[in-house]
Amino acid sequence: MEGKKSVVKTTKIFRMMAVVLIAAMCAGVTSCKEKKEPEPDYTNWMLHGTWTRYNMVYGGDYDRGCTITFDIGKESYSFTFDNKTIDGMIKIKEKEQTTYSWIFVNYENVEITHTSEATLFKILVSGSNEFDQLWVYKFWGTQNFLGYIAVHLYYGNERLRIFENFLK
Repeated sequence: MEGKKSVVKTTKIFRMMAVVLIAAMCAGVTSCKEKKEPEPDYTNWMLHGTWTRYNMVYGGDYDRGCTITFDIGKESYSFTFDNKTIDGMIKIKEKEQTTYSWIFVNYENVEITHTSEATLFKILVSGSNEFDQLWVYKFWGTQNFLGYIAVHLYYGNERLRIFENFLK
């Protein structure tokens, strides 16, 4: 009987040691996991580059006197319009999916309403006394596989101007 007690006692000790060893290994594995950095938001890069406004003028020609360049890596912009250039820094404060609507009058004097899905970037800017925000609507359209943008100038909560039809 004593031999059986000794075997049972030894078995219990080995089982206990196995449980402790497994628990220690699990704790070691979970404590050594690398902490993941949050994934960078690459969607801001879809604004990167120079955009030129193609505005049709009388006779079918295009006015290309308006450009905006975003350098997302340097968080800067350069905006040329009305024969002046404004350079400054940007900070994207908000981004959201939205529906953009606009009305235009065609050559037969008929109002046509268009709507399109867009990504709206609300951007704080420096470098201008005229405006302190750019609201940039990024569209994926048929005009250009890179899409196109519309730029709204704001000062506080007041929208000052709208520029549309920018292509890369």
